[in-house]
Amino acid sequence: MADIKSCEGTAKNMGDVKCKLNVGVSEALKGLKAIQREARHATRVLREFEEAYNKVKPIANDCGVTSNELVFALLHHKGGDPS
Repeated sequence: MADIKSCEGTAKNMGDVKCKLNVGVSEALKGLKAIQREARHATRVLREFEEAYNKVKPIANDCGVTSNELVFALLHHKGGDPS
């Protein structure tokens, strides 16, 4: 693994303790970027859901549909998991 950085040659003596650190920076950055992509996607989906909910809520209220029933219907319509 060429990505691993080592400080073995520069380990500092801290009394009776020597410190050695190996870090896989490349893999950590890939993981963080993947998490960031998923977070952006989740934010976008939640924004779309909120917009749909806000458009339909006044009509649903006039028809006596509860908020829970409305959420269930929106999730079912978009193919989400209503449970």
